[in-house]
Amino acid sequence: MGDTSPAVLPLKVSATAVFRLQDLIGYAFSDPALLERSLTHPSYTVEDDSDNERMEFLGDSVLNLCIGQALYERFPRWSEGRLTQVKSVLVSTITLARVAETLMLRRLAKLGKGLPSDEPLPPSVNANLFEAVCGAVFLDGGMESARSFILRVMDDEIRTISRDGHEPNYKSALQQLTQRDLGQTPHYRVVSTTGPDHGKTFEISAVIGARSFPAGKGRSKKEAEQNAAKLALEVLASEECVRACSQYNGNGSCKHRAQNGNGSTH
Repeated sequence: MGDTSPAVLPLKVSATAVFRLQDLIGYAFSDPALLERSLTHPSYTVEDDSDNERMEFLGDSVLNLCIGQALYERFPRWSEGRLTQVKSVLVSTITLARVAETLMLRRLAKLGKGLPSDEPLPPSVNANLFEAVCGAVFLDGGMESARSFILRVMDDEIRTISRDGHEPNYKSALQQLTQRDLGQTPHYRVVSTTGPDHGKTFEISAVIGARSFPAGKGRSKKEAEQNAAKLALEVLASEECVRACSQYNGNGSCKHRAQNGNGSTH
């Protein structure tokens, strides 16, 4: 780790704040400008290649590799299916947002005017901040530094989710979000039921007010409702990001809009 003296910090925030955040995440940057870049949300700037999107892209790949390798080595008797299930929960938006909140990344995050200053950030924004920081650590110190950082700050999540194997409670998260922001409680509508009695597949849609969201599928109503809530959260998170970016740059565009056409965020 290199020198991080205040005299060489090319940051627009105080060196003291940077040092405090580095202490919190447990990693000292040789190039603190990478940390600043990783915490610059696209809604904050209209300049090309000055936000954290590229670091977020890189951090996502680094994070997936580190978590996948950790699970592979820690649980040699687990099947591929079990490894995949637990890994998907660990790298989910909800889990990564929880880690970002624990690290209090928004303390130094540069956010556009459309994002709340005194309310919880959308889970997708928090998760993206964490992925970008993972990318910044990788760029600054290499894979071993990134692996050490990721496994340290996610240790509690890895232990809990590996032990309990629980999926994120998307229904609970959606209810909290809609009651807080919309003053409404979602309910669920069965769109279709197919298959024989012993192997039915349910398609269920989350409904908030008069609005229906994409249907989630499942082998049980409970599973389908969880998947429906997950899809609704992804749509709402994408819309929140679009709204934040458009309020800042005035053109209604958002680089975080889903590329795969299903309304989900990356």
